[in-house]
Amino acid sequence: MPCSINVCQNNGECFLLTNSTATPYCLCNKCFTGNRCEIENYSRNLWVYGISKENSKDYNPYDEAIVLCVLGIISFVANILSLQTFLFSKKIRLTNLGIYLILFSTTGLIISTIQAVFGFANVTYNFKEVSKVNRLIQCALIRLVVNSLNFCLYWLCLYIAVELTLIEYSWVNLYDSRRRSFISSILLYILLPLSNIMPILFGRKGHSYNSYDFCLLNFTSIGYTFYAIFHYINYIVSPLSFTTSCVLIFKHLIEHRLNLVNDELFISSLLLIASKHYDFFLPPLVYSLMSSPYFILDKLMNCLRADSMAVSRAKTVTQLLGHSALTFTFFFYVYLSKVYLTEFWQTSPFGRFLTCGVKRFRNSRKHQAFVVNTTVLNRILPLTKLGKLTIVYYTFPLEQIIKLLHFTSNLHTLKFGSISLNQNNIMLIEQSETFQYVSKINRIKNIDFRESCISECI
Repeated sequence: MPCSINVCQNNGECFLLTNSTATPYCLCNKCFTGNRCEIENYSRNLWVYGISKENSKDYNPYDEAIVLCVLGIISFVANILSLQTFLFSKKIRLTNLGIYLILFSTTGLIISTIQAVFGFANVTYNFKEVSKVNRLIQCALIRLVVNSLNFCLYWLCLYIAVELTLIEYSWVNLYDSRRRSFISSILLYILLPLSNIMPILFGRKGHSYNSYDFCLLNFTSIGYTFYAIFHYINYIVSPLSFTTSCVLIFKHLIEHRLNLVNDELFISSLLLIASKHYDFFLPPLVYSLMSSPYFILDKLMNCLRADSMAVSRAKTVTQLLGHSALTFTFFFYVYLSKVYLTEFWQTSPFGRFLTCGVKRFRNSRKHQAFVVNTTVLNRILPLTKLGKLTIVYYTFPLEQIIKLLHFTSNLHTLKFGSISLNQNNIMLIEQSETFQYVSKINRIKNIDFRESCISECI
């Protein structure tokens, strides 16, 4: 029977046992245990275990795994394109800023690969229970590697912002020694994983109190304190430092502009500078906005508050939003920057491949158009009366020039950029009737090449 006075804590239900002493008995929520429900089963970082099956019935792990696979693949492509841009450009990789950009892309590439592999594995193996060894490997990768690398991305955003601030104020040179970037990066990639391991040393044992589940990360109160401090430092200090860098750079640029233009309003100068330097402040800003919702939700929730459908949906949305941040790496750090985008097209293997493909496609289209319109052009214009001809097209096929000269018997001056020449084609062209006819009637005395030409060309 229910107790007249509820002696149970943390929303536990009190009942009286039907015996001579009428001993109260507490039926605890799954988040707590103990005679009076005074002992937490889970530390606050495991608030997701407070969501009941009824409130998570809309959650489909297959859908989430598929979305993670897609986001992982997109992130992989975005980061591999960014990485090969920074690596193959000498003017980028020789700078301290280039070192940070290379590390950012490399870190994002590792995270997206792990994300896609685990998402694909969960879908393929139908979420079956894996062996203990495989489970420990997954935990090590997710809890230690991925979490640490995610925090490294935050600090690399800050490094990039600080480096740009130092360059803007001329406190450092763009091509200074890279010792500064190497030392700071090494410290970052050593200290962050070590600080991520610290809370694990204060793990709470299971219900039997004889073992600790490493994968669960169920902390003691001291362990959770370390965990919370570590998260607050990474999620708050880095964005605040970046904001400070933005303020300093905008202050310097606005002062410089107001010295040049006296009658311009402060707001007008601010908007103009923001529109021209969005490639500086936009990447860390968007990355922080996409990653912070889950951080805020994580700090507001506990095991008791989490048991609602709204919280279950918010958890899924905020987690996927955080995972999608890396899909914009190429857009933010290469596409928005005119300098880096130019380097992508000119130096990176994939950019040069695309450029070559586009040029070949355009050349073939122009070549086809000329072949079709040569005879038509002769009907519209009196080509026999032309005395001077300038061909603007950069690489014009020799066989097409021969066909054009067939209709311009009175031509005496010919100017063009260069000729697309093939040794085998020359033999065939010389044997053709058109070439024999042109060699007899042509009156060309002046030939002007924009580029040097070999004797066979002439």
